[in-house]
Amino acid sequence: MKKSHNAEFFANLRFILDGFLCRALVAVGTVVTLICVFFAVNTVSCGFPACAGKGFVLFSSGGALGLPDDDLIIFDPCDADDLRTGDYCVYRSASGPDIGVVKSAGEDKIVLTKDAEGKTATVITRALVIGRAHSHNPSAGKAISAVASVKTELTAISAAIVIFELTTLMRKNKREFLSAD
Repeated sequence: MKKSHNAEFFANLRFILDGFLCRALVAVGTVVTLICVFFAVNTVSCGFPACAGKGFVLFSSGGALGLPDDDLIIFDPCDADDLRTGDYCVYRSASGPDIGVVKSAGEDKIVLTKDAEGKTATVITRALVIGRAHSHNPSAGKAISAVASVKTELTAISAAIVIFELTTLMRKNKREFLSAD
């Protein structure tokens, strides 16, 4: 029985799209993996998420310090000696990197304020200073928070894509094996 031209056309189109989709997903997966490895290596070597000499902290403040919630803070790593009164200081805390405004700096301690009015003070040792914040990006912070909040769903979607890829590769190999007969 002879195939119609339309059926043959759509079969060929499906074969081409399966190959293209497979290659595109593998390429995207490879790029994402390389980016994750790059940031992981920088995080391990610096002790905080970093890229190109800049550090990054996702700051959830509830509006403290006049910054929006889920704000991406970009900072330059520095020593406590480089901080001045009024600078935004990124420092290590028990719950991870945190941020405060330098109120005063002494020989071995730094006093930071944690609210916009400057009423709440936090005292840290100079050794806890990671850097000085110089800019922020609320849109990027919200995007990172959104991705982090659906990590279970993203894992499930990633697993589904991997299964799809494997079945596509198996179907392609099966077609090539059967067409060789």
